[in-house]
Amino acid sequence: MMRIRSTQKQCDSWECSLFVVLLDFTADASMKDEGLIHEIASRVEKRRSEAKLNPTDDIIVYYSVESETSEIARVVTKQQNEIEAILKKPFASLNNLTNKDNSNVVITKKLPLSFAFFN
Repeated sequence: MMRIRSTQKQCDSWECSLFVVLLDFTADASMKDEGLIHEIASRVEKRRSEAKLNPTDDIIVYYSVESETSEIARVVTKQQNEIEAILKKPFASLNNLTNKDNSNVVITKKLPLSFAFFN
């Protein structure tokens, strides 16, 4: 707000300065990738809660993607470090699982995740 004092008239007037802010909400590739990363992290947190695990429990999250050439596979591979930073736990491909006897598996769930959700 700006106060203006007129010297010709003995009066005070108040004038509001107006600002116009324009935001471009067109999602670019990096925004879509970021949305997918947070969707993955959210789903992992829900599975962790279903399994009644505490945030401090020592776990490794394994994932698999049906089509290794899909956009989801690209984002997961490219942004693995960011996903691990959000989860604060290792996030590895199921192909890297060394002990495949499932003796330590707490929860397994197949979830549909469509990249089209972010279009």
